[in-house]
Amino acid sequence: MSLRAHLTPLDFGAVIGQLAGLVRMMGWLLLLPAAVGWLSGEPRVAALLSGLSVAGLALGHWGRSRLSREMHLREAFVVTALAYPLFALVGAIAFLPVATFIDGFFESMSGFTTTGLTVLDSEGLPRSLRFFRAYMQWIGGAGIVVLSVAVWRAVRPAGFRFRMYSSATEGERVAGSVQASARQLVAIYGLLTAVVCVALVIAGMPVEDALLHGLATISTGGFSPHGASIGYYASNPAVLTVTMIGMFLGATSFSNYQRLVRRSQGDRRPHDPQAYALIGVVLVGAWLLFALEGGPWHAVFDTVSAVTTTGFSLDETAEWSPTRKLFTTLWMIVGGSSGSTAGGLKLMRFIVLFKLVQWTFRRSLLPPEAQVPLKYAGSAIEAEPLRHLLGFIVVYLLMLLAVGSVLTLAGFAPQDAFFESASAIGTVGLSSGITDASLPGWIKLLLSLEMWAGRLEVLPVLVLMYPGTWKLPKRSR
Repeated sequence: MSLRAHLTPLDFGAVIGQLAGLVRMMGWLLLLPAAVGWLSGEPRVAALLSGLSVAGLALGHWGRSRLSREMHLREAFVVTALAYPLFALVGAIAFLPVATFIDGFFESMSGFTTTGLTVLDSEGLPRSLRFFRAYMQWIGGAGIVVLSVAVWRAVRPAGFRFRMYSSATEGERVAGSVQASARQLVAIYGLLTAVVCVALVIAGMPVEDALLHGLATISTGGFSPHGASIGYYASNPAVLTVTMIGMFLGATSFSNYQRLVRRSQGDRRPHDPQAYALIGVVLVGAWLLFALEGGPWHAVFDTVSAVTTTGFSLDETAEWSPTRKLFTTLWMIVGGSSGSTAGGLKLMRFIVLFKLVQWTFRRSLLPPEAQVPLKYAGSAIEAEPLRHLLGFIVVYLLMLLAVGSVLTLAGFAPQDAFFESASAIGTVGLSSGITDASLPGWIKLLLSLEMWAGRLEVLPVLVLMYPGTWKLPKRSR
């Protein structure tokens, strides 16, 4: 029997009602950049942002009040997958005063997915839109769906989605409920952002730049108001040091910050091995780049930026040597910690793969009746989560290779094509020179699809695109 035969009809009312809630939330979020526009004397942009805010609040309230009802797992996947394109469409309209719709959509998708690839001249943008770019990444870093926690309070089991994207092992919730987890995460996220912004000001960065870079650093987004990225401050070691620390903080699993609180209350759960792996990868990566290329600052900064998937750069990425691009591509594929704002395959999966190889070797030396559990962070890994992990890695790499191959066929150098593909699906934002305003529209949309799938870890996008998901109720005769 086919999979479609087992699927119940999709509850369109629940999906539309939850999307309406997201539209309403977007309406509230747009009030801040609209206020920046009015205060900056940019009435055209401010009026557009204000209009979008009012429309979002009105439509969202209308839809939410009429169609709000409980969702199940498949509806939750659909809403999750549609959330980012929905926000990107709104962002595309906001950029219409300075860009085409496709360029605005690309910029918004890059922002909300915390990627950082750009097709716009950041220094030529109005102040309100420069703020909006960094603000999009800050929102995306926290997670649109996590911020709209009301969407998930109807899902059973309540903690499913949060576990799916966190570093916690299957069965362990980061907090007692999705709502409590979301509140804790946003509070930690806001505190870390404020600390980085203040530290950048102390390091010598102007207040406005510190705010924009702070929002883009903790979110591991990488949008900068300067065309030279953080290289604009390459002569200021203090700024570079704070930025690297901020990228580390954003790419560290937020469950570790919550463990610090619990540890002070007597909780003695095992340490997250990802934290040590992140440090180890950066040390090894920086040493390799320094040994092969020289330049200690560039070696360390490039590695941190790539592994944390932030995408800040000290110089023009397109002019990097083949060796530098190769190692950067590898670190972009690895990525940061699960449960953080970073992208990539995530360190947790590589640790599990290493333990799987180790387990296979040990198992081959023991008699068949011996019980040898495969563990991560002190907890046994069951067969189903392991299958999900291996399946995700395969799909992720296949998508990376597919888009890289398409870019190669479009006429770009293979190394640059796969570098760009790894950057897009890993939500990094470093560009080998392919991404710019002159790029054909279909390639911009292809990279947007890759950023979207990478941010959501592919599964919700696959569910959305599966025809059986849209099974309609049978009409009564």
